[in-house]
Amino acid sequence: MDALHPFWSSPEIVQAAAMARYGSLARAVRRARQLTLAQVAGRCHLSLSTLSRMETGQRKLIDVHYLRTLSEVLEIPPHLFGLAPAITGAAQMREDGTPVNVGTAIPGGQDGDEAMRRR
Repeated sequence: MDALHPFWSSPEIVQAAAMARYGSLARAVRRARQLTLAQVAGRCHLSLSTLSRMETGQRKLIDVHYLRTLSEVLEIPPHLFGLAPAITGAAQMREDGTPVNVGTAIPGGQDGDEAMRRR
């Protein structure tokens, strides 16, 4: 199912995402894909009981690692879990074609950048 498939705008999915009931969302998608708890738990490196508790809400599904893993395994668009799209690893480029170095300071400052002082 691609991100534009009507399934993603079904009332059950929209309501679960809007109310941050991510376990219910994962369960609905798992069932729609006709996957068992064991299949998904194995692919996510979780125990059956842990995944079951996440789906039923007995264990809160708020850890970004698990949300991202379920998103990938179940092919759930990340925004439904409140996640940004996965980082591709590509460096940002400036208009002049040079890469943006995050976390570095240019000695003497350039465009408002100044050397950082540390205690």
